[in-house]
Amino acid sequence: MQEFIEKLENDFDTVSAMTVVFEYQSYINSGIDDELFSLEEGKSLIDLLKSWDEVLGILDFSLLDSKIEIPEEITQLALDRVDAKIAKNW
Repeated sequence: MQEFIEKLENDFDTVSAMTVVFEYQSYINSGIDDELFSLEEGKSLIDLLKSWDEVLGILDFSLLDSKIEIPEEITQLALDRVDAKIAKNW
């Protein structure tokens, strides 16, 4: 995103650059919730965040490489939460 680069070029305005990162993460999270992104788009978004992190060095992408098996009861709780959210059962 050009806005991120512009903030850094403006006397290395880290605070404003971080604002762009957090706004972008919010957009990504909303898009994931609404299933707006294809698999390829998701990979592109991750690549963009990784490129920003080359400058900032604050994001942890190690979870993406993890091969940890999620316990069945945790998976079921997540599925139940999705069902409750769809039913607006807060």
